[in-house]
Amino acid sequence: MRSIGIDIGRYSIKIAVIESTRSGYIVRDYFESMFSTDLTHDPYIHTLDVLRRLSASFDPATTKYCLALPQASICSRFKLFPFKGRAKVIKSIAFELEDDIPYDQDEAIFDAKILGQHGDTSEVLALATPHEHVRQILHLCEEAGIDPDIVSMEASAMTNLIEEWWKPIAEKPAKASTEALEEDAAEDEDQLFDKKVLNDVKLLLNIGHSKTLITAYSNSALVATHSIAFGGKDIVRAVMDKYSLSYPEAIKTVREKAFLLTNKKGASKDQIFFSDTISTSLKPMIQELKRFLLSMYSDFHYELESMFVTGGVANLINIGPFFTQHFEVAVNPYTHSLRHTQVDVEIDKNFEYSGSLAVGLAIEGIKQNRNPAINFRQGELGKQSQLWKQVYEKWGTAIHIGAAALVCLFIYAPAKNYFAGKLVSKANSNLSSEAKSLGLRGRDARLSGIKRYIKKSKALTRDKERMLGISKMSSALDVVAKLSSALPSSQQIKLDLSVIELENEDLKLEGYVRNQNEIKLLENSLRSISYSGYQKTRSSLSAKPGKLSFAYTLKVNRMEAM
Repeated sequence: MRSIGIDIGRYSIKIAVIESTRSGYIVRDYFESMFSTDLTHDPYIHTLDVLRRLSASFDPATTKYCLALPQASICSRFKLFPFKGRAKVIKSIAFELEDDIPYDQDEAIFDAKILGQHGDTSEVLALATPHEHVRQILHLCEEAGIDPDIVSMEASAMTNLIEEWWKPIAEKPAKASTEALEEDAAEDEDQLFDKKVLNDVKLLLNIGHSKTLITAYSNSALVATHSIAFGGKDIVRAVMDKYSLSYPEAIKTVREKAFLLTNKKGASKDQIFFSDTISTSLKPMIQELKRFLLSMYSDFHYELESMFVTGGVANLINIGPFFTQHFEVAVNPYTHSLRHTQVDVEIDKNFEYSGSLAVGLAIEGIKQNRNPAINFRQGELGKQSQLWKQVYEKWGTAIHIGAAALVCLFIYAPAKNYFAGKLVSKANSNLSSEAKSLGLRGRDARLSGIKRYIKKSKALTRDKERMLGISKMSSALDVVAKLSSALPSSQQIKLDLSVIELENEDLKLEGYVRNQNEIKLLENSLRSISYSGYQKTRSSLSAKPGKLSFAYTLKVNRMEAM
């Protein structure tokens, strides 16, 4: 199975292609398509063009497309549930977030990421987002000819680069303080979090073009997430204002020359001025990040161990040491390539920093049910079965015809039974009326009695026909008279008839003549009175001197008028 992660940003669109294997997965391809720096250029049209070319390159039957909603459009709250099981958690999310989301529940889609389990208790990151945000992504994909399988969130994608997502959800030992609070019905889940102490907390900053995504982890498990409206464009604007550059020139300058000085000793005035310009632009982000850390400390008494930086701004020279000076913890660029089973693309800074979110999204498409992906494409916005879509495209006309035939059959069957019943009832009524007109009463007027009456009537009719035939049949004397008139005269033939037998239409003749000529004359005469000719048979007469014996059988029509 192939999974494609699509990261649509404000500066470029990043796409990562991975394939799952028995031993893990392989990063097959990664590429970035940057938007034009011309402010009159429409990034939406550019995005459509990239996605259309992407759609034409892969088979949708074996490919999953994964996109993400901006983290700022997600409402997330950490909750405790007194039970285990993802299905139960999902059913309870809407109720738990009822007072936390700034929009109607009917307009929201809910999901959850289970962070850990303590006995029968589940630590959950409850999530909600309005339908409209999901519809916007689906509309873009529909125009591009892509049907996404997963619409996740950016924090979940970045978490795939940190946590061991291929393993089942971790079962953590319950702490004494946690158990005590759970036994006390008066304490709520917020108090439980307040008492929780987190160790080994790490922060991952994904600094993009227009925003910064913050994800916090403890023992490689997600514990907090936040989005800051600061990105590379704020650095570009600062350079534009200080040096009076155009937007394209400022972007080029930041990409190729931007740096931060951690020690101004030995640096020129121009270098110091340029570094101060960039560091000044970073101050709002640093302040917002410190506020987030303070807020996080009020929920979790944590110990911050280290920070990592990724995203396009991670290419900024000395950004790690710069953040180290402000937060007093080690800050380094984050390289995710070592976490993958196999990488078949060139591993450079662009892949390591800019491609992190796209790769994390691609991983969402290969995650198993034991630790599933976050997916806001649910309910009425859920994806239709691709198999059914292909079958419908191929056999849609046949399906319509079959459905119409089935409807007609369902209508025809009861209609047939109804009209047949009406006809039977009408026929019985007519039979009863006819029977009464013939003088039949009682049982004789029923169907069985009528059948007996009809049978007797037919027998009587046949008997009458036979009697009529017998009355018209010729008598034996009529047959003999006809035979006598048909035979040659005594001058032509000397005929001695010894046997004349008549049975129904079969006439048998035996006798003597003088020679063969008389035999021929006799046979010609017999043909004239038989309707099917004659047949010679063996004569039962004894031989006489000077005479020839003969024997014939023939059929005569006794129904003809004689």
